[in-house]
Amino acid sequence: MAEGLELSGSAALTGLTPADVGELERVAIVQEYAAGDTIFTEGEPSSGMYIIVEGDVSLHTSLGVEQVDVGKAGKGDLIGWSGLVPPHVFSATAVSAGASTIAFIKTDDLVRLSEEDQYLGRMVMRNVASVISVRLRESHKRTAHLVQQLRDQVPSGKGLRSRHQG
Repeated sequence: MAEGLELSGSAALTGLTPADVGELERVAIVQEYAAGDTIFTEGEPSSGMYIIVEGDVSLHTSLGVEQVDVGKAGKGDLIGWSGLVPPHVFSATAVSAGASTIAFIKTDDLVRLSEEDQYLGRMVMRNVASVISVRLRESHKRTAHLVQQLRDQVPSGKGLRSRHQG
């Protein structure tokens, strides 16, 4: 375990026993980041998950050559879950918003612990699914809001009709 690492408050570990959290703390690799440091990059392979111990992280994705903010994460949040879910490729880029401490847990370590303790594996994956679900709902809301803004910009729907009028 990294000296002084405390992950028990993380939503990613909800429902785990103190012993299970201790096992994850034992295999976690503590990483320090300064403001503006990239933690991981969209499109690159992922080999684990990250839990923010201290600090804030900005998440963004590419839209052509432009970077678009897609969220923020803070203390206790799980980011970079792509290492646990095929195709194991990051779906966004994470950048430290200030000084941050991040716990990285390798997929291989998590798989080994999950095989030794199926409850631990089930709870971690349930929590990962919950994080994905929340982010998907937020994405749907943002998309609906953008569609509504677009409709508001186009008078009487001009330009939104099909080219093939029947």
